[in-house]
Amino acid sequence: MRSMLSPAARLRANIFSKIVRLGRNEDGTTAIEFAAVAAPFFMFVFGIIGISMHYFVMNSIEKGMDQASRLIRTGQAQTNNYTVGEFRNYLCNKANSRASVDPNGDAVDLKTDLGDGHIKCGDLEIFLQKKTKWEDVQPEPCVNVDGTKRVNSTNESDPLASHAGTESDVVLVTACYEWQFTKRIPFLKFDTNENAMVMQSATAFRTEPYAGTSGP
Repeated sequence: MRSMLSPAARLRANIFSKIVRLGRNEDGTTAIEFAAVAAPFFMFVFGIIGISMHYFVMNSIEKGMDQASRLIRTGQAQTNNYTVGEFRNYLCNKANSRASVDPNGDAVDLKTDLGDGHIKCGDLEIFLQKKTKWEDVQPEPCVNVDGTKRVNSTNESDPLASHAGTESDVVLVTACYEWQFTKRIPFLKFDTNENAMVMQSATAFRTEPYAGTSGP
């Protein structure tokens, strides 16, 4: 028996039946669900990776600060005639966990020999402040008011003792590290105009009565 529906009615019926079949078809459901959750999932994963890297770098700088500033506190850096640049190199090498002996058993001068590591020594600035009283110590900023990283204008060949004081002085050591990784992160604003994060580590202490002290 021939259908009595008009061509337009048959067309509507055909479209309706296809829509019904499409609604019942579950092919590709998994792909659509994954596409819906993929973006927040990967943002979460990369966020965890980024935060882990941040704490790893920050802890490395703290480690270098702790080991290097001890040389000032005990007078080893002053009595061994460290320069400002050598102290910065020593701190950077300690942050990179470099030992004073290489794998071949040869001695490494941590004051002058900069090796490769996750802490880039060229992005590290060290500021020294010596006072006679605790109340005179002022925090050192790492970023200028115009959004640029603060750079230490001290001559690296200057004797460290002229900036770190002598026995029983109050000393503030500040390390500022420009972490370049954040420049690759879109949409978020970090510390500098170039979108780098500047990590800061500082320690304050009174130097010991170290007359005659020697060390590395």
